[in-house]
Amino acid sequence: MIARNLFVNSLLAVTLGSVCLSQAVMALPRLGGSQESCEGLSDYMISRDGGCVNLTYLNGGRPKFFPAYEQKVAKFEQALAKLNVPVIYTKCEEFKPGFVLYGFYSPVTNQMTICDETKKDSQRQIYETLVHESWHTVQDCIAGLDNPSILALSQAVPKFRQEVLGGISVEDFVTMDQAYSKDDRLTESEARFMENKPQLVLEWLGRCRSYSSRSK
Repeated sequence: MIARNLFVNSLLAVTLGSVCLSQAVMALPRLGGSQESCEGLSDYMISRDGGCVNLTYLNGGRPKFFPAYEQKVAKFEQALAKLNVPVIYTKCEEFKPGFVLYGFYSPVTNQMTICDETKKDSQRQIYETLVHESWHTVQDCIAGLDNPSILALSQAVPKFRQEVLGGISVEDFVTMDQAYSKDDRLTESEARFMENKPQLVLEWLGRCRSYSSRSK
């Protein structure tokens, strides 16, 4: 418990110093849309209905990325590998009707999955999904990587919780209300907030590694 408190306090110190506070489950589904984008894809075709088909997925497994995205994705894959968290790129089962499942992190198996539904979106979406799920890994680290629980950092700091809830979109609120249980909404809203702060998430993955090493 003492080690966990030290870890959480170190995260809070970085949080309050890096996130501009306003005055005022781990899966990542999005509301499906009819418009598909080829933005960021290195190999694609346009289907008859005007949709974007990501051809880098034809051989399965890890997609090919533009050099800029390759470097960003590789940094997260390497940071996660140091925590013994593999990243799997594969086809996923349907999450819920009307929703697209882009990825999820399992605290039970300590494995991250990026779904091939992202082939209908951009490489930026793949990257944002990776960052989002990486924050769930940090939440798992707070709870302990050797158990199936995760904890939201914002549970310990009401001010940070206010910033999280004020920093996500109305669409995200609608999605969480329709797709998540009440118990999962805080951890999920926090991950959606942090997916736009990749450098902070990377730093905390490194802190998670140090914390895990000290806890053994």
